[in-house]
Parts: sequence; structure tokens; C-alpha cells
Amino acid sequence: MIDSKSSVRKALSPPVFAGLLMLVATFSGIPAQATDCQSALDGSSGFTNLGNGGSTSQTAGVVEWDGEVLKLGTNTSGVLTISASGSRAKGSLYTEGASSTHPLVGRANIGNNQRELKVVVPAGHHCIELTPGPGASGDIELSASFVDVCHLGTPDDHGDSFLCATPITVGGSSASGEITSTESVDDSDMFVFTLTSSATVTIASTGGEYVGGSLYDGSGSLVTSDNTGWSASNFSLTQSLSAGTYYIEVTGPDASTYGLGVTSTP
Repeated sequence: MIDSKSSVRKALSPPVFAGLLMLVATFSGIPAQATDCQSALDGSSGFTNLGNGGSTSQTAGVVEWDGEVLKLGTNTSGVLTISASGSRAKGSLYTEGASSTHPLVGRANIGNNQRELKVVVPAGHHCIELTPGPGASGDIELSASFVDVCHLGTPDDHGDSFLCATPITVGGSSASGEITSTESVDDSDMFVFTLTSSATVTIASTGGEYVGGSLYDGSGSLVTSDNTGWSASNFSLTQSLSAGTYYIEVTGPDASTYGLGVTSTP
């Protein structure tokens, strides 16, 4: 006598059952294997890199969003703004973590007549999952834009921090800048350069206005400074340096413009 229950159990053993699910998914148009942000962030390819002011979008049908994610990369920290057009959906933003679990850093309902999701993110890889709401239909367009931390708030000609320093080339063209300090706001301009070998470096300002300069090493420690009391029109620094990254800070007592050059000798 045939044990019908045993036959059914064998027919629906895990490998066979998984195969049936894949067949159903294939013929129904549903992705056979959903890709979520946890697995997406384990990889290193397929990420759209967003610089300051950059944006990207992805459009898919409600059913297609089951298994689709939007993978993004940023080279600096900043603010990601996420929105959608179409039926209401829940947007979830994950960022690359140090361990195998990648943290959820923001979640909100987005779509027509819904708010944007704004999240401060570090440099690295990020991933957005979109979950259409009940009764959702048609296409949903998911959009993301990025503003890096150096461009938040009032625009400035050069950043005020090591992170936002403007690159300047040793032996290259001079840079120019403007100090816009007021009674309530102290402005400073930061520049960064890199030496590939040891050299004696001279850093000097031009322009005839009262500015001072300070030189810092890659760890942020002060190496030397000149005219930071603004007793003279310009500053000049000459220092023997080893290979590495260095930062120049230019300061002034009030609104003043200047030129800045960096030269070296072996």
C-alpha cells in the first residue's frame, strides 16, 4: 500500500519546494530571489556615486520593487534626500556597517503628497529599499540627491575645516580667496597639499592685505605659523617637511582678499 502522506512529503521536500517557488515566481513576474539592502551592502559593485549636488533616480512597477534596491555611494559625509513619485511607499535607508549587519539610518513614507526623507550619512555605501503601501499600483519613481557636509549652510569660497579643505598643488598655480570675518563670525580658509617625498616648502600669501597663515600636518598638529596677529600685510612660511599630507589655514581680521602659492625645493 502506498503511503500518500509520505509521498507528498517527499514531493514537497525543501529542494523540490524551492524549485516550485522559483517556477511560480518566474511565470508570475515576481523576482525569484529578492535582493535586500543587507545583502546588497555586502558587495562592492553596482553603486551609483553621488558627489555634491548629485542625484539619481530609478523607476519600477509596484511588483518589480519587490527585490529591487537603489545602491548609492558618497565620498564624504553629508545629507541624502530621498523622495518618490507615485503611490505611497515606505522608504528605508541603510548604510554600510563595520559588521555583517548594516544599520537602518532612516525610514519614512514617501510618494505623492508625502514628505521627503532627509538623513545625515557618512562617507561610504548606502542602500534604499522601497516597500509599496497597501493598494499601490502603477510605477513608482525613487529619487535621491546628495549635498556634502562642506556645502551645507551659507556658501563659502573655501572650507573652514580639514575635511573641507581646498586642494592646492605644490609648484602649481596660485589660489585666491577672501576672508569674510565679521564681529560675530570668524572666517578661515583651509587648503590641503600632498608631498610624495621630503622637501623644503615655502607657503606665501600675496595681495597686500592683512592675513596670517598656519601649517598643520596630516594629524592636525600645528607645525608652524606666521603673522597670525596680522601685524603685517602678508605671511610667509618655509619649512622642511617629510612626505605626507599637510593643511594651510589662512585667517584675517576682517574682509580681505589674498593670493596663495606653495613652492618646494628638494
